[in-house]
Amino acid sequence: MTTVEGVPAAYVVLNKPRAGDYTITANEGSPGVAAVKVADGYTPAKVKATVKRGSVAYRITSGGSGQQIVFAEKGKVGTRIIGTAKGSRGRLRFKPAAGPGGKRTVVAMIQRNGFVTDTITVGSFKALGPAKPGTVKRLKAKHVGTVLTVTWRGAAKASRYSVLVRGTKGSRAARLVGSKARKLRLTGMRRDEKFTVTVRALSKDMRAGAPKAVKTLK
Repeated sequence: MTTVEGVPAAYVVLNKPRAGDYTITANEGSPGVAAVKVADGYTPAKVKATVKRGSVAYRITSGGSGQQIVFAEKGKVGTRIIGTAKGSRGRLRFKPAAGPGGKRTVVAMIQRNGFVTDTITVGSFKALGPAKPGTVKRLKAKHVGTVLTVTWRGAAKASRYSVLVRGTKGSRAARLVGSKARKLRLTGMRRDEKFTVTVRALSKDMRAGAPKAVKTLK
């Protein structure tokens, strides 16, 4: 007994039945037979493929009888569809899904009438992890009176910047600014402190680049 879409049901399957006439009769007291389905015989598809440099070159034999071959990549990121084969041979180009780097496998899923009848591993590749942003350059900090002004040159692949200020007498300040920011002005800073300013570039997924630090002279 199994449940499909919340409805309890029992299924009886005859695999490779002998030729001839069949009579189906429900046992006394059991539920009636809801439906009888007959599958037409067919030759399962065979798939050969090569995974190389962001593409899948494939060759398919016996791909008829309504069969469809779908390629997918599998790894820590989960399973993502690459594309569907068109014809008996061809090439699918793809970009690996964003996510952790490392080994990913490519599988060919043979489908018929919406159901996966077989899954074949056809190759693998090594995905690169998300790129970290670069390091800011020409970082400067100027402390005049109660104002601390920080300037820098932008870093590659930066979506925003974190600015952390530490004073020699315990003062702390932190700010997040946008990707176009190249200057930050902080007011109300102590006159009698020296400050260390650290700026890091952050990517869209909050991966941090290498920190860059500078000290004020005063």
